[in-house]
Amino acid sequence: SIEVVDLGDGMTIEYEVTELPSIARASTKTAAKTATCKIDGVTIATVKLTATFSYTGSSATCTSASATYTMYQGWSARDKSTTRSGRTATTSAYFYNGKRHTTLTTTMSCSNTGVIS
Repeated sequence: SIEVVDLGDGMTIEYEVTELPSIARASTKTAAKTATCKIDGVTIATVKLTATFSYTGSSATCTSASATYTMYQGWSARDKSTTRSGRTATTSAYFYNGKRHTTLTTTMSCSNTGVIS
């Protein structure tokens, strides 16, 4: 399902989480969270955060994380950073086009039972 967040000023972010096929053991999951950033309905950026998680039922850990940024409509991204801490993967970047600017942060987490959000 797609979650839409209204940031105001005509900017919205659409988030969608997709679990990816994996041959790893049952207690490991890889997923991608796509954030589509729009201004007045026009897409200016797509961020894809991909991460792998392991979980035990009583804990969860993010074991790897990476992100790709695709920019549109004359927008650029700088200061891109992707990190992992505990059960969470995070990526953030500064978006600008000469007139407007914003910082977008996307996170993805795994519960102790393997539910990714």
